Amino acid sequence: MDSLAVINTAGFRHGSEPKNIFIGTDTIPDMPPGHKRFCSPGGTAHAVGIEAHGEGRPGAGGNLSRRAAGFSRAKPRILAVDDDAVNLKLLSVMLGKGYQVEAAHSAKEAQELFSKGGYALVLLDLHMPGASGYDCARELRKMEKTNGWKPIPFLALTADNTPQAARQSSAAGMDAVLLKPFEYRQLLATAEKWCKLAKPKA
Repeated sequence: MDSLAVINTAGFRHGSEPKNIFIGTDTIPDMPPGHKRFCSPGGTAHAVGIEAHGEGRPGAGGNLSRRAAGFSRAKPRILAVDDDAVNLKLLSVMLGKGYQVEAAHSAKEAQELFSKGGYALVLLDLHMPGASGYDCARELRKMEKTNGWKPIPFLALTADNTPQAARQSSAAGMDAVLLKPFEYRQLLATAEKWCKLAKPKA
């Protein structure tokens, strides 16, 4: 498991108001307004929230976070695979405005969701207990081939910047590697680029 929660504040806009995503990795004694508490398997508390500049109403960020993470049939569907619930929540918050992010906590769960079809992009954490991201990618590619589906983009999410990791990712059927930590705008641009190259399976 690689942590996504080292990302600093990243600005973006929702409507006409500037917003910020705040992600914290340390134990949090007091929860800021509009933030929610999530705990990793180790018990460390994390805060994830979206807060509007100039909006002093408590909970305003939480309401926006729920709206941003809402599902829409018109949004491209992304399958995010990671054993860490916090990482999956961060991806959902960061991509939720323009994409329908569906979370899988294991390779097995990813296969179950992927079998339903309709995804434009798969994001895979490489280091998971049991079946790794490499194993998961190979199995999903087999499913595409067996069902005669057009291959869609697979992206590896990892902090491993070694040539070996890049080679293994490619050999497992992944199209590219997005190195952690990454910024909000970088993630959004990457998702947009690869989703344009894929049409979801029927």
